[in-house]
Amino acid sequence: MKKYLLITGTMLVVLLVVSWGWSRGSARLTAWYDRLDATRAANYERDVEPMAWQKASAGTEAVTWANVTNCTLTGRTLRKTRGNNELCDAGANSTQTIGTTGSSKVNGFVEFRALESNKNRYLGLTHDFAGTSTATIDFAIHLGSVPYRGASVAEVRENDVYKAEVGYQPSDIFRIAVENGLVHYYHNDELFYSSQAKPVFPLVADCSMLQVGATLAEVMIATNGVKTPSAQPLTPSGTDSQPAVMANMPPMIARDAAGGPGLLDKNQVLIPASYTAFPPPPVGGKYVDSVFGTTVTRLSDGWQTFKDGVHHEYATMSPFNLDNTMIFLQGDNTGFFIVDRTGKIITRMEFSNSAEPRWSHTARDEFYYHEENRLMKYNVTARRATTLVTFNQYERITFGGGECDVSEDGDHLVVAGDMRHVGLFQLSTGKMKRVIDLTALKPWAEAYITANNNIAVRFDEDGEGKYQGLSLFDSNMNFIRKVLPFGAHSDQTRDVNGDEVIVMGAYRDLKPPPGCENNGVMKVRLSDSKKTCILPMDWGQELHVSANTNGKHRWVLVSGTDVKGTADLPNKMQPDWQKKWRPRVNELILVKTDGSERRRIVHHRGRVSDFYWWQPRATLSKDGKFAIFDSNFGFSPIKDYTDSFLVNLTNQR
Repeated sequence: MKKYLLITGTMLVVLLVVSWGWSRGSARLTAWYDRLDATRAANYERDVEPMAWQKASAGTEAVTWANVTNCTLTGRTLRKTRGNNELCDAGANSTQTIGTTGSSKVNGFVEFRALESNKNRYLGLTHDFAGTSTATIDFAIHLGSVPYRGASVAEVRENDVYKAEVGYQPSDIFRIAVENGLVHYYHNDELFYSSQAKPVFPLVADCSMLQVGATLAEVMIATNGVKTPSAQPLTPSGTDSQPAVMANMPPMIARDAAGGPGLLDKNQVLIPASYTAFPPPPVGGKYVDSVFGTTVTRLSDGWQTFKDGVHHEYATMSPFNLDNTMIFLQGDNTGFFIVDRTGKIITRMEFSNSAEPRWSHTARDEFYYHEENRLMKYNVTARRATTLVTFNQYERITFGGGECDVSEDGDHLVVAGDMRHVGLFQLSTGKMKRVIDLTALKPWAEAYITANNNIAVRFDEDGEGKYQGLSLFDSNMNFIRKVLPFGAHSDQTRDVNGDEVIVMGAYRDLKPPPGCENNGVMKVRLSDSKKTCILPMDWGQELHVSANTNGKHRWVLVSGTDVKGTADLPNKMQPDWQKKWRPRVNELILVKTDGSERRRIVHHRGRVSDFYWWQPRATLSKDGKFAIFDSNFGFSPIKDYTDSFLVNLTNQR
């Protein structure tokens, strides 16, 4: 049930990708590569001689620790040696301070080395030391063990509120610097986040550690006005009509972008050019995203063509046919119609908006749908509808309640009769497998096919009961196991190793995996309910997740829209909207199912309007070569107006 999920803002969307085609090019990129290589060479020399980085930081001194709790100091390494492995009950603070009461433009920093990448610990600067709590550290780096492109995740946490992240490995150096009264975060001498919060002086170094054995090594502090390298702003300078986005990108962005569409996620704040005034092209016209470089084609102009809003159906089913040459779109009052990849209308359909058309996996011009209690097949070339089965025992059928697509193997559909009786229908045999009355167990919301043709059921009620939250049944509707005590916006797919997983918003999880404590997208292994955060988010976005696949790709597409002031309609935009922009807002993001890669694809430019359909609800083609999103570009002639836009993920720049 295509619900509008509001969690003071939920989270956002994911794509897939199969072939990346992007080359290096431009003098600007060459300069970035040179700077990056020079930095890497310097880092290599630093790692060969472990203390060289300290020699370069003139005016620093080793931290002298006080209030040491459940820790042991050996040389210059502070280690948690006792306490609870599940509590941050170990830590200490420095006797040295940065600044004095009433200070404003102060310079100083705390700097440390990561020895391991498999334990959780925090180190930062704070005004008010209060034991080992992470919530009282004003400006902290949280070193964790969540995978990040072959490394682990280091998060910026301010009073334990997530702000940004970066990948790290053992021996990496982190610095939290106060520069003219502002706080900046560095990783291996590269700025990766600038705080919006103003520090209160004096500041002390403060730390907290979770697991026994966690360490903080070579912690150094500069307290006497030592200046750190000049910080470059992460937000674009310039005007809204001509922002200097590319000029302000750190070197790693340009380097990583050469590997595929869009840019690798490095937590930068990236604002689209001409955000308040950019008009979309006419139908069939293209534009290049001003930040991510992806090519976008407009597929519809609902107002000009129908005086109606146009959108694709939903994130969890693919509107693309077998070879991606035909695409289903839908008008709020116009009904379904099919277009090609230039937006040219191929045919308009006469069935209802609740028909749930689902493309065949074997024939490029055929799809399945339902009318009342009949399962139908339609041939676009012949313009011919055929009744496959009439379910006389039901008045009406749906495909799993409205959000289910054809199975990965192309041979199965979940059929729900009268929103009670649920079973798996096999297309090749024309027969139903065992059917059960789900409503007799508990009221339920939706059922969908997993990668191995099991059936996941989301019940209306949350709880620890057998038929609450999310439960897994086999293809004959025999109960397998309870997966989660709650449900959330989700889609099913496979992990990189072939395991059945669901990907879902973490916003309803009372015990979210590390990295998703402040909202995010997580994967859940169906065999044992193991949870892994694959995309940390914040609480300010509406979110949809798409993982449509034919079994040949392992990507998730996340789309999100900010509801905290950066996606208001033009006549409601506040003057300070650029200051409210945060990493990964109002974007489509591709995430690999193991969390090892995240690619920011496009700014969707949609604006919050009315109730539901203004959301991009982005979705992938089955092979991961294309994505579709909906957007109103700030144009709102009628309630919930949008048009549909195509992103080609195989031929960028």
